[in-house]
Amino acid sequence: ELVTILLGGRPGMGDALHCHARSDAYVLSGALRVVAYAQQADQWLVAARDSASGETVIFRMGPQSTTWAGGSYRLLDGHPACDITFHDLLVPTSSVWLTGRAADAALERAALLATAAYGAETAGILARLVAMTGSYLTTRVQFGVALSNFQALQHRYADMHIEALECGALTRAFAAAIDRSDEAHLSRLRLAVRISAAHASERVGQEAIQMHGGTGLTEELVVSHYNARLLVLAGLVAAWTPAAIADVAEASL
Repeated sequence: ELVTILLGGRPGMGDALHCHARSDAYVLSGALRVVAYAQQADQWLVAARDSASGETVIFRMGPQSTTWAGGSYRLLDGHPACDITFHDLLVPTSSVWLTGRAADAALERAALLATAAYGAETAGILARLVAMTGSYLTTRVQFGVALSNFQALQHRYADMHIEALECGALTRAFAAAIDRSDEAHLSRLRLAVRISAAHASERVGQEAIQMHGGTGLTEELVVSHYNARLLVLAGLVAAWTPAAIADVAEASL
């Protein structure tokens, strides 16, 4: 079963979705943009802010059983997504999954796991791009010698390798700390993962394309597809980052 989380009422991440209670239902309104796999999901977990109490309410509902408006499209990496708008949708109280502190705790747990998962995927793609670029530099001959003989390219490739190693190490440390570290240490690692993943994705992705020459931008070579996925992953990590951490991260980039 594919479940998609629609973030809209989490404290520190905006109030794009809001709701208010009636006698036997909630009235849900608001809009979200770029929700991956929304139309393909079997179930939605919709997080909204209660306009009266200010608490987070998470609804579990089937997308086929609700009324919503939105357009479907493909992201840069080819994965499906869509924009979703709710216009005073009546949601029965039986669809309420979690509220208040329990809802906030569940979303925080989901955010930690999402950051670890997307960080791991980023690190894996970076390692693959470094390996592919190294192989290309040793086999591509220019001016009678392999590209790997040029010192400038050696230095650039070394920088790519270091960026990929750093991102991988920080992601592993963060994943290991989720259930074993205090909140302050976990927040520092979370910030480090976000900054490292964004910086390394840009550096390694662009360098891989440039070192492969014109072929690096072609549809036939997976390098261009990896680079597109890295850009989307950076956005996904940012989407799961609370505003306070995101502000520090943006100032650091």
